[in-house]
Amino acid sequence: MLLHASFPFLKEASYLASIYPQIYLDFGLRIPKPNFHGLMSSVKEILDLAPINEVMINSSGITFAE
Repeated sequence: MLLHASFPFLKEASYLASIYPQIYLDFGLRIPKPNFHGLMSSVKEILDLAPINEVMINSSGITFAE
């Protein structure tokens, strides 16, 4: 499993997920993109190569702990 989609190596991680069936991308919301357009371009970059069944999303704990 490649956490946070191996940011900043999104294309490389997507390629690895496309050729190896045991590699999964964990796409978290903590990828440091400044705006919505940047976040959407990251998602498109991941889904260009990686199979959809090997891409997961998490919230990365975007709020403070108790």
